[in-house]
Amino acid sequence: MPFPDDYIEDLIEGEKIVTIRVGQEIGKYEVGKVYRACTYDGEYLGIFVLILGEDIVSPERLNIPRYEKERVKKEGGLCQVIIFKVVK
Repeated sequence: MPFPDDYIEDLIEGEKIVTIRVGQEIGKYEVGKVYRACTYDGEYLGIFVLILGEDIVSPERLNIPRYEKERVKKEGGLCQVIIFKVVK
């Protein structure tokens, strides 16, 4: 499961527990399954994440910058909010 570069340190420390997926990534990850964490370039981060829950929402319901909301609208208009925990 790829993560942005600015997530990496917090992810490894177990401080990040939510990610947002848009476009082609919606529906790709299932609750109860474990995925290998990597960068968007495919570099393995040495940890795995267990998906605990998910929901499909409008970007308007999220506390994200306006430019991100506009990007989401261009990629289909919905977001998948995924709650996970790091498992090593």
